[in-house]
Amino acid sequence: MANSDDEQFKNYLKSFRPVTPQSLQAKRHLAKPRRLFAVAVGVAASLAATVIVVLLLSHSREHTLSTGKRSVTEQTTMLQTSRPIASATQSKISTPVLTKLALEDPEAFNTLMTERLQTQFPAMKGEQSALRVLAKE
Repeated sequence: MANSDDEQFKNYLKSFRPVTPQSLQAKRHLAKPRRLFAVAVGVAASLAATVIVVLLLSHSREHTLSTGKRSVTEQTTMLQTSRPIASATQSKISTPVLTKLALEDPEAFNTLMTERLQTQFPAMKGEQSALRVLAKE
């Protein structure tokens, strides 16, 4: 029986005839338009970044020229007094001004930071306050 099955299978396989395959249609490549779009986006982003940097530098230069050669403490007090009293506790001083203040006058910097700490952070008076629990860790 095994031989007859093998013979039938061989005959079945012999009945197949090779057929020539059809030619494949070439796909249109979208790589060029995508590449051009990517380059255009890159150039536009570079130009936008350049414009932003130039504007920021010119603004900081104008600010430096308008403030003149004042000391850091004068700049700090000027920044604090130039804002309304309601927002005086939440006024922000730029990092370069704080850095200059810390380097030139550490005592004034410590005083300023202590004042900010007392006015801007909640008190840790409660025994189970979140800040007190975190401070213990």
